[in-house]
Amino acid sequence: MKFFSILLPVALLQVASAHYTFPAISSGGQSSANWQNVRQTANYQTTGPITNVASSQMTCYELSPGRGAPGTLAVTAGNTVSFTSSPPIFHPGPAIAYLARVPSGQTAATWNGQGAVWFKIWQDNASISSGGISWPNMNAGSVSFPLPRCLDNGEYLVRFEHIALHSASSSSGAQLYLSCGQIRVSGGSGGYKPARLLSFPGAYNANDPGLLLNIYYPVPTSYTKAKLECSSLQVPRDYTAPKSKERVTIELVRAKAKKQPSRGSILYNPGGPGLPMRSKISTDSELLQWMSGDEYDLVTFDPRGTGPLPFTCGAIGPMLSQQKPNDTLEEIWGRAGAVAAQCAKHSTGNKHAELLGTVALVRDTMQVVDALAEDGLLRFWGYSYGTIVGATAAAMFPDRIDRMVLDGVVNPHKWYRGPSDPDMTMDADKVLTAMLEMCIALGETKCPLAKHGSTAADLSAKVWRRIDDLKVQPAVITIKPKAGLSMPFPVAIKVTIDYLKAIHLTSSTLINRALWPQHLSFLASLLAVRGSEPYEAASGAAAPDVAAPSLAKRSAGDANALLSAHIAIRCGDRLERTPAFASFAPEMAATLNSSRISGARFAAMGATCAQWPWRAREAYDGDFAVTTRTPVLVVSSELDPRTPLEAARQASAVLGGSELLTVAGAGHCSTSVPSVCAALHLRDYWVNGTMPAPGKVCEGSPFGVKWADVRKEVDKMNLLHKREAYDDFDDDDFGRSFMESQDAMDYFLGTDIMDAVL
Repeated sequence: MKFFSILLPVALLQVASAHYTFPAISSGGQSSANWQNVRQTANYQTTGPITNVASSQMTCYELSPGRGAPGTLAVTAGNTVSFTSSPPIFHPGPAIAYLARVPSGQTAATWNGQGAVWFKIWQDNASISSGGISWPNMNAGSVSFPLPRCLDNGEYLVRFEHIALHSASSSSGAQLYLSCGQIRVSGGSGGYKPARLLSFPGAYNANDPGLLLNIYYPVPTSYTKAKLECSSLQVPRDYTAPKSKERVTIELVRAKAKKQPSRGSILYNPGGPGLPMRSKISTDSELLQWMSGDEYDLVTFDPRGTGPLPFTCGAIGPMLSQQKPNDTLEEIWGRAGAVAAQCAKHSTGNKHAELLGTVALVRDTMQVVDALAEDGLLRFWGYSYGTIVGATAAAMFPDRIDRMVLDGVVNPHKWYRGPSDPDMTMDADKVLTAMLEMCIALGETKCPLAKHGSTAADLSAKVWRRIDDLKVQPAVITIKPKAGLSMPFPVAIKVTIDYLKAIHLTSSTLINRALWPQHLSFLASLLAVRGSEPYEAASGAAAPDVAAPSLAKRSAGDANALLSAHIAIRCGDRLERTPAFASFAPEMAATLNSSRISGARFAAMGATCAQWPWRAREAYDGDFAVTTRTPVLVVSSELDPRTPLEAARQASAVLGGSELLTVAGAGHCSTSVPSVCAALHLRDYWVNGTMPAPGKVCEGSPFGVKWADVRKEVDKMNLLHKREAYDDFDDDDFGRSFMESQDAMDYFLGTDIMDAVL
């Protein structure tokens, strides 16, 4: 008996040492006793794990459900938070931190943290070699992680978790150790937009790749990482005043590469100008990182005018859009002048309007490159206006360019030197024709509009005749939501469609090919109803008042702020101004004549810039005939309603060593046209630095094929290093089976409402 009494404590010690819990939290030099600011867990004595990820204990593992800790720790956004492990972490696996914002009217000590309220802010890196996979938390007595600088102030629950993977080779073999701290955040800059919100239980499945794997053999090649990280950086307010100590803060967000360590960071600019870029990265990063081999972090920040140094002129949107069907050039000029005068008199950013130009954004970008402290080189991926940022960076810093993709190119010379750019919309009407040709090819079953014409030309004539009729008699359309279809309105609504609304909606829709099914259904509705006769539109039809990008998911104030920043940057960059109507009238006429569908909008924008009261303090005044350290890859769709292929050709012609990759198809930027060929060439460029052959044209997939389909095909083919195979890949063959499937029917006749690109 004595023998067993000696061995028993030793055996218990060995078992206990294999388990652990997290009883205390600290930050900014403030520490607390065990279970003071951390909810006491059900395993506070046994330190045992959770193995059932569907258990209600997955929320916070409390000793009593919903039982809070007595205290809440005050922390500062951007500071480090540490959880104590007792005893030290014993098993291999990732440590992960989640936050949940406490709802108004509740406290961190009383809230239960139930529902889809959690978002991931941190996960530590796995180190992978031929010898195995490991994590830095192994044997650690505490684990630290940064709070995002861009959090909103208020109370949060912070859920700290360690997933032990030593026995995860079978389902439910992974062991989860977790606890929840209670914190009160101050000093946050706000604006953090989680990629998605999770619920516990519910976020994990026992068979998820991160929970069901053998970490010993074969050694994993990667382990899923955290989605987004935030930071901030102070940069000079005015780069033309080098002695000034004034600074502004830019807020950054980073999507970490799936493969770690990463090869560096790609600075991403989705366009604009003035577009809030941080919110775009959560939706765009997965596709872009896949196309770049999952080997690069993706970094972006909100530009001047939207982020730092905000600029808004009040309700200028209605002023620009109050055009009449038969406006004269004088009327367009007068309305644009009123917008410029409104901004000069009522802008919230008069003191810094000259500091919002593209060159300042380029210098901010290079400040980020330096702060990242990687190799001092810029890796850049720009779309639409982002190509102006990229081309300017290439011209100013050619020796610091490592990789650069410019997709959907704006003519950089005309951006700075031209009084306007009438050619921007030269292909817009051709894109409308392409949409109608697609409808004819699909036939009446998939595209009801096709019954109104036997050819695209016939259909186009009837559509335009109907739109012109709206000048005299607007139409009223009743739209009913279809059961089971995601629609932004719960009951049947009536919308009035006049000429301008039809024109603006059609112009906006051309940008995003994914919106074409709804718009074709909308056009079919217009042709089916005369005057104000009510019409029950097809279930896939989009309500124009809902689907228009300026109204879809933005308040009027947000839309006016975005438009104000857009104009301030665009117009401030113009080196050449023609403030007299007689001098600028030919430019407006050329823009109007360039596109029936989009010319008026861009003519008004050009007229606003001609009368704009400010100039960017620093605008690029050189040429773009430079040879960068490594060649630039220029990409364009064949027909682009905003950035024509001709602009991409001209940019590629002057950027030394660059090549142009064209994707056959219609839409704004190449991502509008999913293409296996284009995806593989982009990946080859980012991973290997390999340029496509001169004049390379990739076939686009047939309409209806989505990027998710392309990803599956590429991953199945695994042709990254088999260039001769994917150069000859036929995207038409790839998409044919999809077009013949029931999925295609569902896609064309029951597509969800989608937000258009600005």
